[in-house]
Amino acid sequence: MSDAKERAAARRQAILASKSDRLAKLTAKAKNEGDVAGNVRETIDDPPLAELPSRPQDPLARREVSKTPERSWNANVDPTSFEPVEPLQLDQLKALQTFLGSRSREGTPLLSSPSPFERGSSPFLPPENIFGTSQPPMQPTRKTLVEKLFPLLHVLSTIIFVWFTLWRTGGLGVDQISSTEYWKRWAELQYSPPSFGWSGEHKHVLWTYLGLQFFLHSLRLLLSPTAPQLPFILSLVVPHLPPPLPVSIQTGYRYIQMFSLLLDDLFVFIVCMGIVVFASAWLTSVS
Repeated sequence: MSDAKERAAARRQAILASKSDRLAKLTAKAKNEGDVAGNVRETIDDPPLAELPSRPQDPLARREVSKTPERSWNANVDPTSFEPVEPLQLDQLKALQTFLGSRSREGTPLLSSPSPFERGSSPFLPPENIFGTSQPPMQPTRKTLVEKLFPLLHVLSTIIFVWFTLWRTGGLGVDQISSTEYWKRWAELQYSPPSFGWSGEHKHVLWTYLGLQFFLHSLRLLLSPTAPQLPFILSLVVPHLPPPLPVSIQTGYRYIQMFSLLLDDLFVFIVCMGIVVFASAWLTSVS
């Protein structure tokens, strides 16, 4: 029995010794592999730096900013120790700022679009495609021949109306315009309402003038194919409205513009009538 127990104990010791030797080999092997991998990683992460030519140190590089500064910067830095920044370094800084600014605007619809100054347009005009609409920006259309000749037609019709009013009122000829009686009729408008006219049906020059201007502006409204320039708010809202509403809004805005032009014509008529009346009073008083 003693021999069998001794052999079993020896077998157990041999098995434990082999297991401890195997564990020691595995531990040593793993440690060696970890050291090799660490050396390789350090070699890859930190390649040898190339030698750079000597250059004056950038004063900005001297400022080493730390999260926990040990001493005050303002108390220990001499302002005269800074060196002037070279033009090449300024160009590099500007290029870096431009690159970072273009990168920061990517992915943002409002910032990705160029500014009005970069587009070459006025900053007070409505921006193009600000809400990401698929409609192309409105291109300025060229004026037609009728639109170019319309101011000349307007001036000619006004001159003919003035000539007909001054020289043909009451059936007077051109030779009689130098008479005092003719200019007294205009001078009397300072103190009394107008009592003269072309005939019984047309006694008021004002209504005839306004009718002529209304006809001219209506003709211009019908013959002009270009769309009116809407205000800023309307130009943003109109493209998103149903089809009948944009045309109605543009047409209504055309008539509003025509009404404002009629008011301007009325102001011009009142000023011209005042000049004629005062000139007639001066001529009749002198004669």
